[in-house]
Amino acid sequence: MTIAVNDRHIEYSGNGSTTVFAFDFPITATSELRVTVITSGVEAEQTLTTDYTVTISGDGTGSVAFSTAPASGVIVVLDGSTPATQPTDYITNDAFPAASHEGHMDRITKIAQENKRDVATTVRVPRDESGLTLPSVANRASKYAGYDS
Repeated sequence: MTIAVNDRHIEYSGNGSTTVFAFDFPITATSELRVTVITSGVEAEQTLTTDYTVTISGDGTGSVAFSTAPASGVIVVLDGSTPATQPTDYITNDAFPAASHEGHMDRITKIAQENKRDVATTVRVPRDESGLTLPSVANRASKYAGYDS
């Protein structure tokens, strides 16, 4: 398969009645999906089978069905969350397994897309600056980051 969708992140607004939310990025197992609700700025990761169930179609896309409809004003977040593991074992001098090799490359692509998504939401310094080292926890406790000229 090819991985055409570049954004493994979807947000919906709860309305108190909708319980099913679709995702258009492929997953191969329910464990590759992280479901979070945000209520008044507070994130709460949901629990599979307790808070929601997942249906995966033949192409790996699917939907999440909540047991209770997220309230109006709640943000529902569906994120790809592929484990960064390498489950394929290639045997020396064995026939080249094209299907499992492509599956492995798809997995690497998903992980790269998820890393790109996560890095995009981090604090960064410009490329032409040497970087930033934060003080230790003890030295930054009860302090704020600030900038001057």
